[in-house]
Amino acid sequence: MVRNVEPQAKTVELTPPSNMNLQSIAPLEQAIEGALAHKPDVIMIKMNELVSIDSVGLNWLLAMQTQLAGLGIVLAIKNPNPLVRDILTATRLDHRFKIEQPEETIGGGRHA
Repeated sequence: MVRNVEPQAKTVELTPPSNMNLQSIAPLEQAIEGALAHKPDVIMIKMNELVSIDSVGLNWLLAMQTQLAGLGIVLAIKNPNPLVRDILTATRLDHRFKIEQPEETIGGGRHA
């Protein structure tokens, strides 16, 4: 289920390392723990510089979404690059997460 992020919601943005895999999850979890101190309504993961995400990273996103939802916090994704966007679409995770794209990329079509 995709949730809309309210414009007045308190949002904390985090940037993951360039590769989201087993080795990079621990620092990202620490960043989320630090963000929780700000009592956000939304934690936004900025993915525009993400080079790759593997199955561990995808499973971690789902687990973190569930954990944060239990606290009343939305986990959202911001500006995934075309490769990451394709991975989210192929795994149907684009239906599970709120994904924000810049205006200029919406409806822009795909490049082969």
